[in-house]
Amino acid sequence: MNKDLTQGPVMRSMLLFAVPMILGNLLQQCYNVADTLIVSWYLGPDALAAVGSAFTLMTFLTSILLGLCMGSGAVFSIRFGQRDEGALRESARAAFVLIAALTVVLNILTFLCLDGIQVFLRVSDEAIWALMREYLAVIFWGIAGTFLYNYFACYLRAVGDSVTPLIFLAVSALLNIGLDLWFVIGLRRGVAGAAEATVISQYVSGLGLGLSPRVSRALMPLMTGLNGLPKLALGPLFIIWFGMGLSSKVLISALMVFFIFAFNLYTGVQSVDPALVGAVRLLGGTQGQILGKVIWPACLPWLLTSLRTGLGLSLSGAIVGEYLGSTRGMGWLLSAAGDVFNAQRVLCCVLILVILIILLDGVVRLLEARLLRWR
Repeated sequence: MNKDLTQGPVMRSMLLFAVPMILGNLLQQCYNVADTLIVSWYLGPDALAAVGSAFTLMTFLTSILLGLCMGSGAVFSIRFGQRDEGALRESARAAFVLIAALTVVLNILTFLCLDGIQVFLRVSDEAIWALMREYLAVIFWGIAGTFLYNYFACYLRAVGDSVTPLIFLAVSALLNIGLDLWFVIGLRRGVAGAAEATVISQYVSGLGLGLSPRVSRALMPLMTGLNGLPKLALGPLFIIWFGMGLSSKVLISALMVFFIFAFNLYTGVQSVDPALVGAVRLLGGTQGQILGKVIWPACLPWLLTSLRTGLGLSLSGAIVGEYLGSTRGMGWLLSAAGDVFNAQRVLCCVLILVILIILLDGVVRLLEARLLRWR
């Protein structure tokens, strides 16, 4: 909900706008606090020292992006105050591209300089550094998620909506605590599990906030342009940046399906009948109830369709990644068989892939039948 701060009592308007921002700033600290508490309780003092040392570095890195996002928010609020919707959207797209590019550069630099961080932070204990490196190698993947949330939150606050960022942040904070407990205690993933929980939660809040109608309207033309990029052509670039390990394959697979999910989610949100939302509000429904009872059911069919479509594409991305540079995996087997003109092995690999896709599609169909029983 957008709030016009120029209307009504000044004190009341400012409080209604500022309180969600204050609560949001407090909740944003829950990511690292949850990691710290759960790690200290279940993994011991060395793991706690590693996570605590990493927290200082992550605060510095995210502060760079947060400052840029807040500066952009000042421009957005000026455009919004001028009632210039076209200039507002143009500013949003320009700022998004600029800060996103800086985020990518920052992310690449953090991975390239990962081993030099030990010297920079003067971590003398090798046992603590081993745990810290394990934690940082995962948590660095969440820098982009932090950028997405802070950028979208600053945009929405600039147009008078400070409640929606708080809702998504609260959901992701609870998700982070739950995943922390599951990954650290249940799956015994150690400090890497705590970092994985934080990264997942950050992307949930960032991508979820990006689906809000005002944000999606501003950035959808940019997303459409990025969708035209030849994604498989970026495979060699990912291998150069991130090596021939699992990371490059995961990135290629994720890039293959990201835009499908983004566009289908956007379509699902746009398909919600505004009259239905108005009726729920008229009956006293909260923003959370609207999200859970109206918007989420409308998006679910589109999400499942994206999942079915994306299975084959993500598998293709992984195969291409292994084909370009790997010493094992199905893509490597296909490459090796092709090099020696072994048609039988190629056909066997293709048959295995077809069977795998059919089985996964069957699982999604069962999930669809269970979740969409109301249709």
